Amino acid sequence: MKLDGNTSVTAVFDGATNIGYNLLHNINAAERDRMLSAQFVPQDKNGVQTSINAYLVRHNGQLSLIDAGMGESGKAKSLGHIVENLAAAGVKPKQINNVIITHLHPDHVGGITANGKAVFPNATVYVPQEDADFFLAEPTAQTPERLAQTQKTPPPPLRPTSRQAENFQKRRKSARH
Repeated sequence: MKLDGNTSVTAVFDGATNIGYNLLHNINAAERDRMLSAQFVPQDKNGVQTSINAYLVRHNGQLSLIDAGMGESGKAKSLGHIVENLAAAGVKPKQINNVIITHLHPDHVGGITANGKAVFPNATVYVPQEDADFFLAEPTAQTPERLAQTQKTPPPPLRPTSRQAENFQKRRKSARH
């Protein structure tokens, strides 16, 4: 999709998978099925089909990727195809200038590393500060109450976190000391 002479956005398919019905809250099964059928959403005994996507933004000579898909951890689930689909769009991972992670769930951030190395080695990785504080904190901070609080709070502004994805945790810890 071309937004103007300097900006375009391209959806990049990572793959499709089912999410279990147990993840759909506050709706009874009959109403859920009616709503999903009305929207032609594929479903079966394993749940609801969902697609995982990233978005490539081309703006003033910069390439930014919004989210990075599941990466190598998704291959068994027909996911993890961001790099090959970027290639189909004529983009190599080393050309990506920025990776903007919307939130730190595996289907959004799993694709920034492979085999312990940065997939997008020249990119600055951005994540919401609150997600970094929560998901990268010591396990004792991740209580059910804290998780419920983060789900109700609007996302904070994005901030640059790391030049290299594999250094993300190390840099965060050194900044605290």
